[in-house]
Amino acid sequence: MRLILIPSAWQRKALGAMLLLATMLGLAQRAQAVPSFARQTGQNCLSCHAGGQFPELTPYGRLFKLTGYTMGARAFPLAVMGYASAASVNNTSNIRFVAYKTGVLPSLPVSVQVTRLNFENLKNHEGEGRFANGLNYNYYQAQVMEEDDLDKLTPVESGIIPNFTIEHRKREDYFGYIYSGYLDVPRDGIYTFSIKVNDRCTFYLDGKKFMSGGERTVALKKGKYTVLEKYFQLGARKFNVVSWEGPGIPVQEIPTSALFHL
Repeated sequence: MRLILIPSAWQRKALGAMLLLATMLGLAQRAQAVPSFARQTGQNCLSCHAGGQFPELTPYGRLFKLTGYTMGARAFPLAVMGYASAASVNNTSNIRFVAYKTGVLPSLPVSVQVTRLNFENLKNHEGEGRFANGLNYNYYQAQVMEEDDLDKLTPVESGIIPNFTIEHRKREDYFGYIYSGYLDVPRDGIYTFSIKVNDRCTFYLDGKKFMSGGERTVALKKGKYTVLEKYFQLGARKFNVVSWEGPGIPVQEIPTSALFHL
């Protein structure tokens, strides 16, 4: 005689649950990184999550998040796509860039500060007379300790000089120059001025103290503006190189063609 066992209702439910669990386990696959990351990089969870554990991020994972969850497949991340073409800012701003190339890791982020410059409010002397190239100069031979001390002295020589040169000096130590005239700014734009000097100088633009060596960037409108420099030399090394850079103008010593006198 055969013995037939008929399971109770709760046993049938338990058996069904076990079969369902076995089926799910059989269909389960290895967990992968989020699709947006995997599609672009082919990497797994460990690339972004420390120890593969959510939510702690590795440095690479933090970068992926900060750049708009976009790497590799897109030329520019979502976070900085606004700067892929020309952009303007109304105020001084920090802009963050990341470089991308398909198949390699992105660069480290680079931040730059974009400074808003307003045009300087200067008096334009264009059309006020018959301008000629070169600067007026006074040459001095004396020992001074401050640039303004030159104003108290009687110049040894005066005339017209091509630019802010000291090559026409009469001796090697204890001399000075005062140059004056006009600077011709050819077009509206951003200009950077620099002065390499030994011993000392003060440079004035539009009658105001502008710089005493080093570098300065300003926004200027097209026109002719007064310039003046007071320079003196005590001894040893000596130079006075006044340079500029601007729209269509590479870094260069300000040439005679941009300097004028009346």
